[in-house]
Amino acid sequence: DRIAFYDGSFPTRFEDGQFNSVVCSEVLEHIPDYRGAIQEIARVARQSALFTVPDASAIPAGFRHGFVPWHLLEGTHVNFFNQASLMNELRRHFKNVEIGRAGPRRLNDSRTFVSLTAVCSK
Repeated sequence: DRIAFYDGSFPTRFEDGQFNSVVCSEVLEHIPDYRGAIQEIARVARQSALFTVPDASAIPAGFRHGFVPWHLLEGTHVNFFNQASLMNELRRHFKNVEIGRAGPRRLNDSRTFVSLTAVCSK
């Protein structure tokens, strides 16, 4: 009774503000209509939402070393986000957006991160 499956269409069956918080972890990069997903998450979240996505800024950082992080090559990724693009998308729906990074990695003299994080509130 705590898990609900649906067909992926928007809007979902949930009421406006039905949840205090919503977590969307490593999903937006797989959804063709990621803007619709963000809008829907903002609609059903009463107070806050947490997002994580792969950090596409690791691509240029690794390029000079001939390296692309394996996770970014995953075949079902249809969207790529860097700090600015994620912030711009989330600010359309949330008053406060704090961007962070998770999973620091060192590649020779370059520092990269596995994921971007965004803590959003209304």
